[in-house]
Amino acid sequence: MKQYPAIDVRTGTSDFILAIVDDFGPTAVEERDATVRVFFSTADDRDEAQRALAPRFEVVAVDISDEDWARRSQDNLKPITVGRITVAPPWASSVHDPSAISHEPSAMVEIVILPSMGFGTGHHVTTRLCLAALQTIDLTDRVLLDVGTGSGVLAIAAAHLGAAQALGIDYDPDAIRSARENLDLVTLIFFNRTYEILKGEFQYVGAGHAGQKALDMMEIGRPTLDWVGLSQAQGVSASRADSLDTLADQLRSALGRRGPHLIEVMV
Repeated sequence: MKQYPAIDVRTGTSDFILAIVDDFGPTAVEERDATVRVFFSTADDRDEAQRALAPRFEVVAVDISDEDWARRSQDNLKPITVGRITVAPPWASSVHDPSAISHEPSAMVEIVILPSMGFGTGHHVTTRLCLAALQTIDLTDRVLLDVGTGSGVLAIAAAHLGAAQALGIDYDPDAIRSARENLDLVTLIFFNRTYEILKGEFQYVGAGHAGQKALDMMEIGRPTLDWVGLSQAQGVSASRADSLDTLADQLRSALGRRGPHLIEVMV
């Protein structure tokens, strides 16, 4: 099971701690009763942050497993409210349809974020400052670029605040996976197992009976890629459509529910 490097800092002033460790690339924060747990991408970053804090605070280096992170997140994370935006985990959400977007200037907004190692649960002071800053800008019909999107919370907030488009960019695998989990995305993969267009070109140029080696070069179905299986193995629901009617039914179903979904369209 994957281990995540972190530090436990005993303090009553979490914002000051987070300001100090910000130079070392923290990826997530868990605020507890008397301590703050800060996660990092690498053990080297964690160790540097520990050395920076050690002269002033009681700091302990720890390694947290995926399972322990998920359990502690559910036990400790609470909603965070900045202005008219509240960021809440699913178990603390008060809305029936978290995907609904209201552009009313005075409407309260609740963004439901599933906690993970992807940065952006609203608990870090930088996330809260960005949420506050977004509410001072007229985003109507504008395009927002969220570099280092983490969980996608700022891009989602921008959409609620009237942005015509919000693009989130990140290179961290945990962040990308987290952003996908927090957005309602439907991906269509048109799986053309053979280059049928080339067979038509053979006929067009008068080579209607291609040899076996030429046909083998056009065959891309060996080995067969199971896109549905690959998607489900990553925790994303998926289905396969082999007709237009089936595709229409599956697309309608996917668009009507929360979370990402992949449809493999057989061509």
